[in-house]
Amino acid sequence: MREKRAQEEIVGFVAVVVLVSVIALIFVSLSLRGPGPAVQDDESMREALESALQYTSSCSIPGIFGQVSLGELFTPCVEQKSCEDGRASCDVLNETLGELLSIGLRVGPERPVKGYEFIAARMTNSSIRDIPEQTILKLREGNCTSYSRQGTNEFRPSRQAGIIRLELKVCS
Repeated sequence: MREKRAQEEIVGFVAVVVLVSVIALIFVSLSLRGPGPAVQDDESMREALESALQYTSSCSIPGIFGQVSLGELFTPCVEQKSCEDGRASCDVLNETLGELLSIGLRVGPERPVKGYEFIAARMTNSSIRDIPEQTILKLREGNCTSYSRQGTNEFRPSRQAGIIRLELKVCS
């Protein structure tokens, strides 16, 4: 009788150990996986941002020969300078990037891209990473509840302008 009781206790103990092990395994796998990225980083979107920086604007800055690229236009925008024709450099930057995004993304309810948000923010050496000191430009089109892809790019057009962080989020 004692042997049978001991065998039952061992079987019970093994069942408890197996149950605890399975629960621990599930917990560990969930904690290691963690939440998936809310927005998928997309290399092609980052490359599109880099290409947009090379696009030549319609703005000529006094003291600089010829029309400047969008990437070069961030410095006069931060410094609140105007183009030679009197337009504010930030206005030209806003209009030109808005046109490029509208043409490139073609937003609409029946289209693959339902909307986007573009933010250009200035960061300085003293600002904490990922916390912008100043939002330079914010463009939004369409109706989005959540974003599915994003692209980011950081560059330094000049020492005075600091680091400019571009972020484009698209929902589909």
